Amino acid sequence: MTINNVAIYLRKSRAEDGLTDAESLENHRNVLTEIAERNSWKYEIFEEIGSSMSISERPQLRILLDSVTNKYIYDAVLVMDVDRLSRDRYDSSLIMKILRDNDVKIVTADGKITNLRDENDALMTDFKDIFSNYEYKQITKRMIRGKEASARKGRWSSGRVPLGYVYNKDTGMLDIDEDKAPIIREIFHMYANGTGTHFISLEMNKRGYRGAMGKPFGGKSIRDIITNEIYLGNATLRKFIKAGNTYKLRPEEEHIRHEGIYPAIVEKELFESVQRRYESQKMKPNRAKAGTHSLSGLVRCGYCDKVHAIQTRPTKGKVLKGCSKRDLITGVLCKNHGILYEKVMEEVFKDLSKYSATLDETVERLLEDKTMYLNSKDRELEALESQLKTIEAQLKRINYMFMNDLLSEEELGEMKPQKVKEKDHILKRITEVKELTVDDKLEEYEKVSKTLKNILDNREVLSDKDLNRLLSSVINRIVLYNYKDKDVEPRIVIEFK
Repeated sequence: MTINNVAIYLRKSRAEDGLTDAESLENHRNVLTEIAERNSWKYEIFEEIGSSMSISERPQLRILLDSVTNKYIYDAVLVMDVDRLSRDRYDSSLIMKILRDNDVKIVTADGKITNLRDENDALMTDFKDIFSNYEYKQITKRMIRGKEASARKGRWSSGRVPLGYVYNKDTGMLDIDEDKAPIIREIFHMYANGTGTHFISLEMNKRGYRGAMGKPFGGKSIRDIITNEIYLGNATLRKFIKAGNTYKLRPEEEHIRHEGIYPAIVEKELFESVQRRYESQKMKPNRAKAGTHSLSGLVRCGYCDKVHAIQTRPTKGKVLKGCSKRDLITGVLCKNHGILYEKVMEEVFKDLSKYSATLDETVERLLEDKTMYLNSKDRELEALESQLKTIEAQLKRINYMFMNDLLSEEELGEMKPQKVKEKDHILKRITEVKELTVDDKLEEYEKVSKTLKNILDNREVLSDKDLNRLLSSVINRIVLYNYKDKDVEPRIVIEFK
């Protein structure tokens, strides 16, 4: 097969760690584009900065492979060497299979063209994968030993430098950043004087200050600062070990601890005062756990998805409070107003009655014509897959915001568990639907119908806790739209499971 179109894949080599990422990639780019131009090949460049082995952490490679699989536009992949694609044997096998199945050759900088459909070429590629994987592991071992030796000497080897410090390349130690250290001292003083972490983050953002990565402060980033003993000059290094794509805490005996190894930014007395207040705040019970109402955890803001809290007031009785979520940067509150609790309950029971009647009709039709279920099953699976994609995208955004300090720990605690719960429910539902027979479906409908009738018939005698449990078993969430200047009348949308 003639080669006309190639995908150039660039990734920094560990052998060139003396160069910057940009310099290393530029060298590779010049070499590979010259080869493509010399052979009159049309090319598209996929450029990766980083040295991760895993496909999951290399977005450009994933795009390239997707193009190979779905667009069929490349005759070959042009790389500096085969191991630029991957040194991980599992990933390498997957990559080679995709290229082989789509008849895409590999061209390396030395001019060798590998046809993966040729048994001899494929065998040699497998041998190179084995040696590359071994080389990677040896390099990794040497890097780990080097980091441990540096840590024992007190040299900074824990990645990102904490806000308020700068890394000294000559000594390998941390020096005080005189421009940023005052921010740290101000945060400690504000917390010691009674200001909460969320309001400290708002104040810092309002003043134009930013965190170590240039991102706005959040409650979590403030808590990370006030509990970090680095600001006393102490450091515990080698606390975590990478396991796949996550980090796990090492056993305490493997930690490398140094007292007063770096210059302190805050005084010991201030630091200890802050720790005492922080520990006392942690011991306070969560108000949300104090009691359960019939609608606890079910009613969410239609504009920012925050759970609406329930409160009992002397004159109005129970009410759903207005949304109090505040934008981290602007400090502006969400203006989705609250509503009387009974108004929501009235809408809930009205919709429950309609849903119960609809379910009874569905059961009757299904008993008359069981083939109807096969069509509804396909539609339900399609809808579930669509919901799953939406939830997964939302979880990715939530994780990104939390890791970049755009969400506080409280906000993460409110948003993520609900989304994870929804995802688990959808995954479980997909499995169930795939396995369900018509008789299973009828049994499921009857079970839901029984729950609905139990709620409708026994509303007055069920405890708040039992009613909340039953409602949560049939309702995914209740969405409230009551935003000032947007909603003329409050709107309540009930999403059934």
